[in-house]
Amino acid sequence: MASVNATLKHLTRHAAGLVRLMLLTGCRPGEACSIRRSEIDTGGKVWLYRPSVHKNSWRGKSREIAIGPKAQELLKQFFTSSMGDYLFSPERVRLEAGGSKRSKRKAKPRYDRTTYTRCIARACEKLHPLPAAFAPKKGEEHKAWWGRLTAGEKATVQAWREAHRWAPNQLRHSHAT
Repeated sequence: MASVNATLKHLTRHAAGLVRLMLLTGCRPGEACSIRRSEIDTGGKVWLYRPSVHKNSWRGKSREIAIGPKAQELLKQFFTSSMGDYLFSPERVRLEAGGSKRSKRKAKPRYDRTTYTRCIARACEKLHPLPAAFAPKKGEEHKAWWGRLTAGEKATVQAWREAHRWAPNQLRHSHAT
């Protein structure tokens, strides 16, 4: 848990919000990434998030995720005027940072599990950089860096990453315990 908390400062406001939501509710990464205000019943003391698409929706099963007071306060920070907006959005991250909607590279309207996991991996790398002997040289492309490493160095890099990274599903599992 200390590693997760330390990583938060290296994430954008939206990615950190995803992490906090998962810690508070135990929802799955895909459910957290696709949350919209229109799918949250805010009528009671405990809100209920009913994702339209989830792991078992193809089986005709419904899913309800309880959102308590701490998670409610968190989510309110991401509400927009549109009920259909995704609460956590790379597109809004760019706009909040002063970027424009007319960028060369279009940001997605929401995180998906891959981009969310990649954000966490990058934040973990900022928190725990590779030892200089194995790190890419300044300006070196990833493919060139990985290509110059020996098999033993690649194994060392992989072991370093496994020891210093965490993944979104671990949040769900730690919530369950």
